[in-house]
Amino acid sequence: MLVPFATTQDGFEEHFGVNCLGHVALMREVFAKELFTRNKPRVVVVSSVVHTIGVLDYQFMNKMSTSVEAQRIGQDYSCHAAYARSKLALHMATLAMARRVGPRTSGNPDVVIVDPGIVDTSLYRNIHRMLHPLFRLLAPIVLRSARDAARGVVFAALDRSLDGARGTYLNQGRVVASAPRACHVALQDALWAHCSRLLGYPDILGNDPVSSKE
Repeated sequence: MLVPFATTQDGFEEHFGVNCLGHVALMREVFAKELFTRNKPRVVVVSSVVHTIGVLDYQFMNKMSTSVEAQRIGQDYSCHAAYARSKLALHMATLAMARRVGPRTSGNPDVVIVDPGIVDTSLYRNIHRMLHPLFRLLAPIVLRSARDAARGVVFAALDRSLDGARGTYLNQGRVVASAPRACHVALQDALWAHCSRLLGYPDILGNDPVSSKE
């Protein structure tokens, strides 16, 4: 991620396609095919603190039908804004789903969102070159190892204190509030419906948005 402008094979801006649409598609398939068979299943979605600065911009959140359209949109592109936008969209879509699962849903799963922190991975190789000196200075202080970050994800997946969670957000193992912009219910519903339409699912909101494809 944090990559230059590109599109997926389906024609979606890459950050949005990978970080949001791919997750929504997986969630909807899991529920539609009733894959939860064990007691107390749990959905864990890895988000990021950068969702707090993301801004939804639907010109980057639609299918780009032509190379000319993609080139036009790519001219105003920021990979940093795209990454934050994709994480905000994922966060909101997960909260939208969390409000819809319940006893009628296959397995009645918990839904937990987790931010593993700033992790020492290759994610940052494409940050703006002007930020490289600052990043090299701060990296030893702020970056977490992948092993350490994984502990927070495992905790989110297994800890029984999170039983019954419906969109609980964990930041490095602590329950914190999602960004106010992510908690706007009407925008969550609109985003969930938009993603569902892009993926070819029925635009169903209310008690049963995680139904199967038509």
